[in-house]
Amino acid sequence: MFNQRNHRQMAVQLAVDIALEDVLQGKSLIITYQTNRNREESVNIQVPRGAKHGDQIRFQGLGNEIAPGIRGDLIVIIRIKKHHKFEVDGLNLYYKHNISCLDLITGTEIIVETLDRRNLKVNVPAGTQNGKILSLSQQGLPERQTGRKGNLYVELFAQIPRVKDPGIIDEIDDIKKRI
Repeated sequence: MFNQRNHRQMAVQLAVDIALEDVLQGKSLIITYQTNRNREESVNIQVPRGAKHGDQIRFQGLGNEIAPGIRGDLIVIIRIKKHHKFEVDGLNLYYKHNISCLDLITGTEIIVETLDRRNLKVNVPAGTQNGKILSLSQQGLPERQTGRKGNLYVELFAQIPRVKDPGIIDEIDDIKKRI
């Protein structure tokens, strides 16, 4: 007789690495693995939209052979690769945006590219402080069950321009005295 414990022991566990962008729409993958009978098998799996790092997806009957005709499960563990631009916290994405300190003083409009490569125009009001975090509602990652999306948070980092013209430095100094 084969109990639940034996069935779990006959599972095959594999980890797959996916890009953060794949979390938005899901991803179809063909994975190849070795069973306990030294058989190489390939299977097409669907990583669902909204999958999170560490999620386990179970495919019944694709694991190791327990007895003739009876197989354990294939368990696929999702690993999301680190992204070059976005940090992830739950459903929320974080992005650091460099901006001229002069634009923080006067205000401006910036373009923020989202994970799905859309360009959003974001207003930066005059007098915005360095390190200010702007929230872009529902521009984060989708939740697997409901599809609800997290936010994209944009942190502004002031960049100081290199001014070599002494006349401009004097003008800035005059403005500084009047503020």
